[in-house]
Amino acid sequence: MVEFNGRIELDVRDSVPDWGPFELKKAPEGSPNVLVILYDDTGMAAWSTYGGRISMPTLDRLAAGGLTYSQWHTTALCSPTRSVFLTGRNHHVNRCAAIMEATNGFPGAAGRLPAECATIGQVLQDNGWSTFWLGKDHNVPEEDIASGGSRSEWPLQKGFDRFYGFLGGETNQWYPDLVEDNRFIEPPYTPEEGYHLSKDLADQAIRMLRDQNSANPSKPWFMWYCPGANHAPHHAPQEYIDKYKGMFDDGYEAYREWVLARMIERGIVPEGTDLTPLDPLPEDAANPADHVRPWAELSDDEKRLFSRMAEVFAGFLYAPIRTFGKSHSGSGRWYRSTGGTGRDAAGRPRTGRWAGRSSCCLLVGARARLLPSRRASEGTAPGCSPEAGDTPRGGAGQVLSDLVFNVKVALDRIPLVQRST
Repeated sequence: MVEFNGRIELDVRDSVPDWGPFELKKAPEGSPNVLVILYDDTGMAAWSTYGGRISMPTLDRLAAGGLTYSQWHTTALCSPTRSVFLTGRNHHVNRCAAIMEATNGFPGAAGRLPAECATIGQVLQDNGWSTFWLGKDHNVPEEDIASGGSRSEWPLQKGFDRFYGFLGGETNQWYPDLVEDNRFIEPPYTPEEGYHLSKDLADQAIRMLRDQNSANPSKPWFMWYCPGANHAPHHAPQEYIDKYKGMFDDGYEAYREWVLARMIERGIVPEGTDLTPLDPLPEDAANPADHVRPWAELSDDEKRLFSRMAEVFAGFLYAPIRTFGKSHSGSGRWYRSTGGTGRDAAGRPRTGRWAGRSSCCLLVGARARLLPSRRASEGTAPGCSPEAGDTPRGGAGQVLSDLVFNVKVALDRIPLVQRST
């Protein structure tokens, strides 16, 4: 606690005020803005930046001027992974061993974050950042997703100044179950008027930043941006679906071969990486309903169906970053990647620290892994890792040093702290 250094006398005219103990903490001079875009159910082999067929122009520009990572591990489930990313703690310590719909009365799976597991929002908010959360949550217990439910696990109670999005694991992208801050709302307009959640989230993000910049432009911000893509339901604008018409007609087996070669060329996976079989699990462990048939065995109608499903998937994946990138095309001051060249002299992705500029952006995919540097002979297919993700178990201050890879340049400026319970 900061000591009061003023003077208090009987007569106020003889007293001396001291605002020091009562002022809110300010972020260190030169602290950057931080944008994290978290995709759902997305394998990196889909994105053009990693060699895939789905065009990601904004991500391509960010990667060209920043860093490209080839390692990203998750807990293989939505809610646990998000809790890990937000806190820097193991998901069992977070009481989030499963998704919110599968919580139970055991210590590691109760679904309510312990007070000692501070979120990155709480740490940054306490240290002078504005904090914004847009899009998906899925860390709120089911019984709390109601107007009369507890708000204890909602974003505004977890260190975020503003929230605009949905609390559950999925929502209709045309008619979403929307929440603004601590209340349920209706979408601002209809699909017939051009509404899609991806566009709405981008618009709301811009509005939040404009609101801050109009009154406190020197205050840095942290934005946790989580589109509904690519979790079901795959609702994409028709123009984005049409963009990929016919692009997956060669089938999923041909695509796997094609993209693996491109990812090896880019250094995302090492030379000699092989594909696993379509059905990698042994027969006594596999579910027959999950059997993947060779593309050549499908009927023409089945091939058209699966090609169409891939086109819709691609259009839905493309929509959020396209709308966000287009909306922010004139805002390069804050929407830009930092660091040196993204690749070394051999063209491989460079790993290391961000250089300290005004802003940084980290775009990652939840649940699906970045392709690990393991060979198929070790039991790992490109885009899939057998280990459950595990994050540091240290105090809340370890969020500052271990949580968000490239965000570390911002957080290094703050002393390690243990948030009070």
